[in-house]
Amino acid sequence: MKIQPIIQSSLYINKLNTITKPLFNYAISDCFEKSVEARLLEKIYNKVSRQILTFTPANLNSTLQKYHCYEQSDVLMVMNKLSSFANTKKITDFRNWLQIHNINYIADFSSLYMTDPKYAKDDFTQVSGILPENHKVHTNSIKQGISLNLNTIFSYFYNSRHGLIGKCPLPYGETGAIILDSDTIKLLENVKQNNPVCFDDIKNKYKFIYLKDFENSYNIFEQYKDFSKITGENLAVLYSAKKKYPEYATEKLLDLIFNRENLTKIKRLGINPLIADMNPAKSYKIEDINSNLSSVKPDKNAFFDSVTRCLSTYCFNQTERLKLLNYINNNVQIYSFKTISEKLVKLKELIVNKVTKAGRDPEKIYYNVVKPAKSFSLINYMYQKANNISPSRFLYWSYPRGDFKNSVSYKSLNEQLPQGATVVMLDDAIISGESILSSQFNYKPSRDKNSFDIIFASVYSTNEAKEKFDSYKGKTNNDKLVSVDYQFLNKLPVEIKNKEPYKNTFIMFPYNSPDNNSAIFQDTCRLFYPAKSFIQGPWFY
Repeated sequence: MKIQPIIQSSLYINKLNTITKPLFNYAISDCFEKSVEARLLEKIYNKVSRQILTFTPANLNSTLQKYHCYEQSDVLMVMNKLSSFANTKKITDFRNWLQIHNINYIADFSSLYMTDPKYAKDDFTQVSGILPENHKVHTNSIKQGISLNLNTIFSYFYNSRHGLIGKCPLPYGETGAIILDSDTIKLLENVKQNNPVCFDDIKNKYKFIYLKDFENSYNIFEQYKDFSKITGENLAVLYSAKKKYPEYATEKLLDLIFNRENLTKIKRLGINPLIADMNPAKSYKIEDINSNLSSVKPDKNAFFDSVTRCLSTYCFNQTERLKLLNYINNNVQIYSFKTISEKLVKLKELIVNKVTKAGRDPEKIYYNVVKPAKSFSLINYMYQKANNISPSRFLYWSYPRGDFKNSVSYKSLNEQLPQGATVVMLDDAIISGESILSSQFNYKPSRDKNSFDIIFASVYSTNEAKEKFDSYKGKTNNDKLVSVDYQFLNKLPVEIKNKEPYKNTFIMFPYNSPDNNSAIFQDTCRLFYPAKSFIQGPWFY
């Protein structure tokens, strides 16, 4: 008698009998199982909703109350500025803005003038001027300190075959642009001073973009910050400016606070950029700011329908359906940009702890950006920002997978790093362990006993990856695999026909990650993205 109302209140149940393909017809005795399934679906949906939850109206109202000494309209304006690029949807909005302005790709400025022989310097540090002496590698064979800037990050989103625009830079007929964040401005200033011919060539070849209000904000890549705290900090600056410039309107003052320094430097360079304003509506309602700060979350009915389609494809009876739902509930892990940023702060603590226990100097930790064109650039950029690490600590080196000319070996890298160094390979997820051994890092444990240590560090890893790495590296060195989230994954309770290496994984990152997931979860995973164009592979259903 208590079961029937539960069944009727579950919106997806009406579709259940037509979608599922059981070996027998449901009867009255099946009602209990169906209600258990409904409750499990609800439990999974609530769990993933909590995992990506960032802000609620209550959170923002508490911030308003905290700063009640200021005009409420001013507090809302500051919140609006800080959150203007805080939602994953803004990546799509910026893509659309680029297309409107006929920009086909973002030029990865970090290597524009270093890779062209006619511009190359004997020593990159002479051009960049950003490396402290005690953190230089000994020779110029390995790139060091080339800033991980917004061009590198948006190149990943827009240029690759997995990107939103989907076009790689072409020799002719394509229009590229350079985003002018503070790191890129600094590099351009040095190029102009040290290599004016190169600077003029860049200036003539590319368009320039300034992303309004982006820096020093609560943007999607820097959500390790305390939103309430930085709201208060900006309010203090605003009210100081109001006393100094009483004739200026509040919006004008905030524009100056967020953008004047960069725009002044850009003007000195003789560049007239396109201004990309991703928050033109200027809405100062608390609910709109909350929308800016919220992660993309699917409609509950769409979520239920998607999981139900997965169940109908891979399960042949109710027992299998319940086993798979329980497995998903136990292993699902959804990441937002906010949770990634917060976990990257924790990851640094774990890395420093491992280095210290191994008797190495934490001041000699370097981070290798293995393949900047992939998500390695994004995770290294977010890590650098979250932990305020100097660009001089980031290397651009890869071990040769074949007999490539001019490649740098482990031996030559060891000769260039200071004695007792540790090289960290950052990744978002290490699941099967194949990326360590071959596909990405091509790890070789057999090195000189006085060689640098290697740490593979990730937000997420599995027992399979750790066991594979530990058995491969042996006991000859201090190399480690370190992760913030470590998950022991059992065998899936259902059979999957396609042989994929991650068939028992139920994780999701807020960018191109479904290739890291089981086929049975990919369709559902896509519901957490603002557009289909975020997705690498084809839709399964």
